[in-house]
Amino acid sequence: MPPITAILHTHNDAVRLGRALETLHPCDEILIVDHGSTDATLHVARQHAARISIAAPGQTPSDQAAAACHDWILCLLPSESLSEGLQASLFEWKLYESEEVRNIPTCSALVKLETE
Repeated sequence: MPPITAILHTHNDAVRLGRALETLHPCDEILIVDHGSTDATLHVARQHAARISIAAPGQTPSDQAAAACHDWILCLLPSESLSEGLQASLFEWKLYESEEVRNIPTCSALVKLETE
């Protein structure tokens, strides 16, 4: 079962972040990389048991991804959420052993369910 880390970059996204986090059930870790939020973004993240990392000046996306605990990373915007179909596919994918998916190349998929 290959574990997945979800990474979301935030900046004053408290209004829409909760919906995104509620759809990340297939993920084993949620990592919020915050870019100086002054609203309740970090409070919402903590309510959903997300791990919070504060983005440092000059830090690259690779540096931020290195903070993930797992090799498989799902990146999405705080205004996006996973569809039920994608959630089901991720749960099904996680039934495979880590060795079986180790040779799958990096891929990306469009995940575009935006909230207002």
